[in-house]
Amino acid sequence: MDDLRKLSKKAYSRKNENTASYEEIQTGCLQRIANSLEKIEQPYQKLISDYEYLKVVNARLRDSNEKLLNQLRAYKGHITRLKRKEANNA
Repeated sequence: MDDLRKLSKKAYSRKNENTASYEEIQTGCLQRIANSLEKIEQPYQKLISDYEYLKVVNARLRDSNEKLLNQLRAYKGHITRLKRKEANNA
């Protein structure tokens, strides 16, 4: 198979005696294309896995943020009640 890839890379002319058949050249080209697509796919798969990981992290951070905001609202309400209580006592 590797030979077909090498043969498909050569520049053929009528003077060249070492010629490959059309099918051999075509097979070598398809093998080279398949190899390049596999190399392209690897970073794409990494991007997909990173995206899935970041979606999970984003959901966790949103939940944490919402909890902190609820705590802040509770503290503000508690401070307001204390201020009203102090104003009524004064």
